[in-house]
Amino acid sequence: MRFGIANKVNFFIICIIILFTVLIGFYFVQHEKRALSFELDERATALLNNLCLNSEYPVLIKNYEALSKLGKGILVQKDIIFCEILDKDGNILFQEGSKKERTIREYNSFIVTEKIADKEAGEELILGVEKKIKEEIGKVFLSVSLAGLNQKVSGVQKTVAIASIIFIIAAIFLSSLLLRFILSRPIDGLVTGTRKIATGDLNYKVPVKTKDEIGELATKVYPIVKTTEYSFPQKLDRSLR
Repeated sequence: MRFGIANKVNFFIICIIILFTVLIGFYFVQHEKRALSFELDERATALLNNLCLNSEYPVLIKNYEALSKLGKGILVQKDIIFCEILDKDGNILFQEGSKKERTIREYNSFIVTEKIADKEAGEELILGVEKKIKEEIGKVFLSVSLAGLNQKVSGVQKTVAIASIIFIIAAIFLSSLLLRFILSRPIDGLVTGTRKIATGDLNYKVPVKTKDEIGELATKVYPIVKTTEYSFPQKLDRSLR
């Protein structure tokens, strides 16, 4: 099977199109994955900080009912599958949910309260300045399921794959069609004309009208052959004399 110049050029262009499309698709998927992951982190961190802030007083007075309401309120949020609230000694004040899913992401933060430090006689006592220090009184743990994130990423991958396939097919079709008119047909016409002239049909005119190197070559095929054909007998006659 003859693999002509046009086919070689078309194959090279197709390879570039496929490579370019795959790279762009991969970059887009990774970008969307990072964006979705960042969005999940932002939402989980906001919920965690809010829970720590609201749990400060209930932890101080060991109000289990209030902590239970706070924890269950967090668990109804999307993708939150586990919540645990501990005091500073590690005792469980609230725990509900499960970590049995394969793909989870865990978050934790300290519950902090402010208290007035013991003041000594000095400038602070005289001026009535209260020095506050932060003290850790507990800790909150949250586990977030990544099933929703993975599902969204999978959806993005499918969309990108379908769009890439459609783009590649369309690009290959347009590239093949374009090369057929620009390169393949002129070359085929030039080859056909050369064969006909080579068989002795000197009146055949190559049907190539392009204004490029192929067209220039086509216009010179017939004159060259004709000149060669008619000059050879003249040289032969001179030699016989």
